[in-house]
This record gives sequence, C-alpha cells and structure tokens, in this order.
Amino acid sequence: MDEVTLCPKPRFLVIPWPATSHMIPIVDIGCLLAADGAPVTIITTPSSSQLVQSRVDDRAGQAGSADTTVTALPFPAMEAGLPDGCEPWAVPEGVPGCGRIRLKNRGP
Repeated sequence: MDEVTLCPKPRFLVIPWPATSHMIPIVDIGCLLAADGAPVTIITTPSSSQLVQSRVDDRAGQAGSADTTVTALPFPAMEAGLPDGCEPWAVPEGVPGCGRIRLKNRGP
C-alpha cells in the first residue's frame, strides 16, 4: 500500500485594494474561503477596519465564516511624505497636504 501524504490545511492572507468597491468583494471571497474551513486573515488599515469587520460580521451569520480575522496595520503616510492620518481612500477634510496623495498615485 502506498503512503499518502496529506497537505496541511491552506491559510489565506487577503489584502484588499484600498477602495470600498474593491474591499467588499474581496472580503466576501475571504469569508467564503473561511466558510469552507480555511483560516483567513484580512489586512486593512485603521480607517477601513470598521467597514471590513462589519462585513465579516454580517457574513459570519450567513456563511459561518468564523475563522476570519481582521488585522489593521497603520498606513505609512509619513513615510510617503503625507500628513499623519492621511489614507488614500479616507482623506479627512481639513488635513493639509492630503490632496497630494491623489497626484502621487496617478503616475506619469
């Protein structure tokens, strides 16, 4: 009899593109993976974490995606030459310099 080697259960790290229209579908895909038994970690920033967590919570009741973790990492605004607290998808009003992020992301 041949020896069978089982692969370990896959784990998924999901990093959605930072725009609401991109976050919701990829979070839903992560929840579907978790509902099928795969552990899923979704990485986001503090300004988006509430949206992502609420979507995961909504899906947990429907699809049983209990093995989904949302982890918020700070957006490195200062390292990118932007004011602290400035994120490309949640530009706060009244923060000088935040408009520059759109110009930096446009390319040549």
